[in-house]
Amino acid sequence: MLTALAFGMVATFMALIMTRRLAPLTALILIPIAFGTLAGFAPRLGPMMLDGIKNIVNSMAGVPGRKAIVYVSDGLQMMVGQDVYYAVHNKYGEQTTSLTEATQYDLSRRFRELTAQANANRVTFYTIDAAGLRTFSSNDASVQGPGPTSPGSSQLIDSIQIQNVQSTLQTLAEDTGGQVLMNSNSFTPGLEKIARDFSSYYSLGYTPPHFGDGRYYKIDVKLKK
Repeated sequence: MLTALAFGMVATFMALIMTRRLAPLTALILIPIAFGTLAGFAPRLGPMMLDGIKNIVNSMAGVPGRKAIVYVSDGLQMMVGQDVYYAVHNKYGEQTTSLTEATQYDLSRRFRELTAQANANRVTFYTIDAAGLRTFSSNDASVQGPGPTSPGSSQLIDSIQIQNVQSTLQTLAEDTGGQVLMNSNSFTPGLEKIARDFSSYYSLGYTPPHFGDGRYYKIDVKLKK
C-alpha cells in the first residue's frame, strides 16, 4: 500500500510539474502533505514537519552570525483538528469526550523546544501566512440556518480554526525575535520591514552559573537609562 502511494506521489508530482499546473516549490509542499493524509498519517504530519524544520535549524548552527528562515505556510496547526473537535462537541455536547481527546495532539511543547533551539543557534524565523486575508467560511449562505450550523456557532469554529493555524506562525516569529505577516493580501510592505529588521541587530552573550541539567531558563534583559 505504502509503496503504491509512494509511486503515485512521484507520478503526480512529475505530472503536475510537467504540465505546469503547479509551481515546483508549491508541488513539493502540497503533494507530500496530500499523500501523507491519504496514507493515514494526518495526525503525525505536524510532528513530522516540525522535525524537518528542526533539522534545518541544526544544519545552520555552524554558520557564523545571525541566520534567518523565511517560513511561508498557510499554517501548521498547534492542536491538530481542534476546530473539528469543537464542531463535534458543539453538535453532541456532553455526549462526546472529543475536546479532552484533542489535547493529545497539542504541539505547543514541541514548538517551544524548536524556538529554544533556534535561539541557541542564533536563527530567527520570519513567518508569512500564505492564506493572506482570511475570512470566515460561516459567511457562506450554505451554512446559514438554525441548529448547530447557525452563524454564531459556525463563526466560533471558524475563529478557532484560524487562531489554531496562525498561532504557530506567531510563536515561531515572536519567540525568536522575528516578525509575522498575516491577515493581509499585500506582502510588499511587510517584506520591506523584514529586510530592514534583519539588516540591523545586536547580539548579547551570557554565561550561566550552572550547566548540564538540560533545562530551559528564561532570561530577562534590562537596560539602564
